[in-house]
Amino acid sequence: MEPAGISTRVMGNIIKLNVKVGDQVKAGQVLATINNQDMAAKRAQADAMIAEAEASLQSAQKDYNRFTALYSQQSASEKEVDNITLQYNAAKARVEAAKQMRNEVSAMMSYTTLVSPFSGTVIQKSAEPGTMVSPGMPVLTIEKNDSYQVTAAVPETEISKVKLSDRAQLTVRSAGKTLNGYVTEINPSSQLSGGQYIIKIAIPDKEN
Repeated sequence: MEPAGISTRVMGNIIKLNVKVGDQVKAGQVLATINNQDMAAKRAQADAMIAEAEASLQSAQKDYNRFTALYSQQSASEKEVDNITLQYNAAKARVEAAKQMRNEVSAMMSYTTLVSPFSGTVIQKSAEPGTMVSPGMPVLTIEKNDSYQVTAAVPETEISKVKLSDRAQLTVRSAGKTLNGYVTEINPSSQLSGGQYIIKIAIPDKEN
């Protein structure tokens, strides 16, 4: 399996790097933590907006309840009730908007924690604690454990028969074994490979 680069989606300073080259990591393991003060400030702002919007909603709720009661007693006009209803609905909308903003910030803040997408071995480290990283910048490179990939050359006369995800049988003569795999990549050009099309076949872990 080709190594996978682990990069960040947010900008910030790496405040903690939990692994080094050669370490074995598990899927979901926290690899690094990034500090992003802008997001922390936005989260605090969203919390303040929610508190303010909920206080306004409580006040609007009281007015709404009072005017609907007065209207039932014919002590308030329909227009007054309509105005209060509009204010009440607007207050509810502000609360929802503030909560949505906080949810979006929380989702972005989750990107400040880099986790391993699979179990494997750290084979390269491209940053250190204190490094300023930006979206897409590689921090670590991990090679998946116990997964293999075979590269094969297919003649031009046969390449049209090969499709992505096709199943393939691989014979290891020295071990006397046949393994099952599937096509994961087909090179669209044969110019640099002597008229042969290079394909890649992945071998599932269970076959290893």
